[in-house]
Amino acid sequence: MANTEHLGLAKPDPEADVDDEFYRLQQVLDQLDAIIHALRQSVAGKAAADHTHPIQQVENLAAALAEKMNADKTFSLDDLTDVSGAADAALGYILARSLQGWVPMSAAAAIGVHRHGVNDIDGLAQQIETVVANLGDGAPAALDTLRELAAALNNDPNFATSIISALSMKVSKTGDTITGALKISS
Repeated sequence: MANTEHLGLAKPDPEADVDDEFYRLQQVLDQLDAIIHALRQSVAGKAAADHTHPIQQVENLAAALAEKMNADKTFSLDDLTDVSGAADAALGYILARSLQGWVPMSAAAAIGVHRHGVNDIDGLAQQIETVVANLGDGAPAALDTLRELAAALNNDPNFATSIISALSMKVSKTGDTITGALKISS
């Protein structure tokens, strides 16, 4: 048996008995009646597509638009009716909903009591230990270069001061006076 393309309604079967097709036609007419009724209900009260009104004739629209804020107006959170104290909030605070409305508070206060320790997070301690161990032994080539430089400077954390002090003990090229016995090494 064939059906209509869009709604799948049964089409008459040319090879069927007329009595059988009569009952099928009754069912299809009831389906069509229900479809047309639903369409009428959905478009009831709607204006035709070619129907136009000037904006002044749309009931209460001008009043509703007059209460809206201009798009170019700037405002602060304290301008909102249910946000209090946002302008006085400390740097880094967030807005959180409370019984008093939206109020600024620290992130820790917003989260509430937090009772997890390092050991409560599976594998965190081992991961930290691995990262710390790798900083020394499995260091990248750049850190090896830094180790070599430190060794060349005798691992002196005050190398600049040590060099300046040592240089101050040397003879100036402009002619310092040397006193005492000179010792020449070969």
